[in-house]
Amino acid sequence: MIEHLLKEHPRPQMLSVPVRRRVRALKQLQTKFVESEAKFFREVHLLECKFENKAFPLMERRKEIISGLSEPTEEEASKFPDDISMLAWEIDPKEITPDLKGIPYFWYTVLRSIPVMADMISPVDEPILKCLTDIRSNVTMDPMSFRLEFEFLPNDYFKNKILYKNYFLKCEPNADSPFEFDGSEIYKCETGKIDWKPGKNVTIKTVMKKQRHRTGSNIRTVTKTVQVRSFFNFFNIPREDAEEDALDKGHAYDYEIATYLRERVIPRAVLYFTGEAFAEESDSGEEAVYETDKDHDVEEEKSASDSELESE
Repeated sequence: MIEHLLKEHPRPQMLSVPVRRRVRALKQLQTKFVESEAKFFREVHLLECKFENKAFPLMERRKEIISGLSEPTEEEASKFPDDISMLAWEIDPKEITPDLKGIPYFWYTVLRSIPVMADMISPVDEPILKCLTDIRSNVTMDPMSFRLEFEFLPNDYFKNKILYKNYFLKCEPNADSPFEFDGSEIYKCETGKIDWKPGKNVTIKTVMKKQRHRTGSNIRTVTKTVQVRSFFNFFNIPREDAEEDALDKGHAYDYEIATYLRERVIPRAVLYFTGEAFAEESDSGEEAVYETDKDHDVEEEKSASDSELESE
């Protein structure tokens, strides 16, 4: 296929001098187009900042209803009929009492309803995610970035009230390869450290290994901590000492999930809670991040099994 394309496209030396001059002019015009395109994406990001500010009161009102801080008004609750046929909500019937407030396990249900998120969630994560009261984004222009925040009730696992990740964007064509520009891209990520309570870190487990001394028959027992599957690995930055290809895949996968949360899940959370969002995405033919990349899953499992750190 590539050989065919090469045959179809003339090499520069095959063109006459006047034609080559015109091609150079077209490429110069293309650089100006790319510069205009970069300006367009920066202006889109600015519009997102303005839109988010206008949507903030709606997101806060949603949080109040979910957490039970206040009840919906008659006007708020009267427009749409009940439709929970696709709801993936599990709650112990014993917990449904007359004084039940808010919508229990709302965000846990939202995350678990998305297959790629469900694959990240292990059984030990579930009691923590049931304490999740809000997920929100904050878009800023200077620096050009966005922040994801996960707010939790007090729990037995960590001391943080809010876990966050900051994603920094760049929207400038590369001077050496301007024609590769394809919109704004994430170039850096920062995350706050989870302040785990003693013995409650669900992202690792302790294993005992027996080792024989190289020069003798003595056997010693070594304690190691091994990374395990957990949703809360999302708050770990991919290890820089990993192989470059694996590191690139890790960053790309992390950024894809972050973008999907910001652009799709957070604005439409109730539709993921009811299951209607998936019907909409299916009808529109969108290829969403929740379609699991099997190759990535295999890479993640291998990475997790190989990630061993000696405990102090």
